[in-house]
Amino acid sequence: MKNIRKLTRIPITKSGFDSLLTEQRELKEKRKTAVINLKTARDMGDLSENGLYKGARFALNGIDGRLRQLDIQIKLADIQSSEKGIVGLGSGVVIFNGQRSTEYQIVGTYEADPLNLKISVSSPLGKILIGRVEGDEVYLLTPKGKKEYKIKKILWYKLFKKFKFI
Repeated sequence: MKNIRKLTRIPITKSGFDSLLTEQRELKEKRKTAVINLKTARDMGDLSENGLYKGARFALNGIDGRLRQLDIQIKLADIQSSEKGIVGLGSGVVIFNGQRSTEYQIVGTYEADPLNLKISVSSPLGKILIGRVEGDEVYLLTPKGKKEYKIKKILWYKLFKKFKFI
């Protein structure tokens, strides 16, 4: 990780960064148990036919792999927040597509969860919303044609837990 400064920074919200740290802490605790399980299984004898050993090693490898990913994400994290009145990373936005209004939160790439209406800053819709203000109309080209959206409200996270109207 000598050249970590040369790598692309990962935009992320404060709450997303806190989630990474929490997951890292929890996995480090799980890892302690996984190491004990591996040692116990290894002490049982013949490793070539020891399913418990193979399972414990697999579990430990999975934890270690995820910890490596988290370490990189944390080191490259670029915690950002949005300005009041402008759609940005961490802000919420209510858009109207001509039929109904939908509220989205703009989040970092690794925080995206479309089922919970958290869209990535690098998604097509996220890209066209960034930097816009209330009342702006934006257009998105999709395989089914051009979609038009109007920004009805911009929301921001107060303490990154609740949406607050501007």
